[in-house]
Amino acid sequence: IIACILKHAKDVSRKTRLIYGCNLSLSQFNKYALCVIDCGLLSKNQLEGIEFYETTDKGLIFLEDYVRISKVLQQMHL
Repeated sequence: IIACILKHAKDVSRKTRLIYGCNLSLSQFNKYALCVIDCGLLSKNQLEGIEFYETTDKGLIFLEDYVRISKVLQQMHL
């Protein structure tokens, strides 16, 4: 779920796009978003009253590592 949120927020995204893109409920998104923001992987900004989310540089590194680990696990047939 974290990787999905970060992937969809690579380009600046609104909350609804992230919720629908990751197939989450609002409460699920809010819980994960708080965690990911606290870890410094996602940033939340506001422009004219609209919230926008963006994957940080640290989040992009996380995504790269996640992809590498996923590939290794797939090769292991897990």
